[in-house]
Amino acid sequence: MRESPALLVAQQLIDKHIDIMVHEPHVNQEVCYQMIGRPSVSLSQAIAQADIIVCLVKHSVFKALDRKILSSKIVLDVCG
Repeated sequence: MRESPALLVAQQLIDKHIDIMVHEPHVNQEVCYQMIGRPSVSLSQAIAQADIIVCLVKHSVFKALDRKILSSKIVLDVCG
C-alpha cells in the first residue's frame, strides 16, 4: 500500500475534505490509519455506508462481490 496509487487517490480526496472510507484487506487498521488518517473498515460496512464505491486495487475480495449488493450504488471500478 505504501507505493500504491490508491494511497495517493485517498489522500487527495481527504485533502479536498471528501469523506472517505477505506477497505484494505491486506493492511491492518493501525497501519492504514497511520498512512492516511483513516482506519480500514470492513467491506460490509463500507458497502452499507458508502454512496459511491471506488475500486482502485484488483483484490480478489472485490472481484468476488455479488454485484447485486452494489445495484443501488455508484460504482467506479478502475481495475476491471
